[in-house]
Amino acid sequence: MFADTRVPRHELMTRIAEVVSATPRTEIISQDGDYLHAEVTSRLLRFVDDVEVLITFDNEVVVRSSSRVGRGDMGVNAARVEDLRTRLKQAGAIR
Repeated sequence: MFADTRVPRHELMTRIAEVVSATPRTEIISQDGDYLHAEVTSRLLRFVDDVEVLITFDNEVVVRSSSRVGRGDMGVNAARVEDLRTRLKQAGAIR
């Protein structure tokens, strides 16, 4: 994903944080400059997954979502990244 270069860098992370915080059962744990870390709690078993977002020097938006427990997630993290991509695009944060 690449950032919309018409959006100032500081505003870009603000938009990303707004989209992430609007995700159900998600809490932003830390945000520092071009990096954001959030925790997402699963609905049924209350497992905690980590979501990380980084804006690189060349305006690439890198998103990582991973489970803390177990080997498989039945596609939950991939779906979360895709949903986040769609909502970031709607928010005008990425192209």
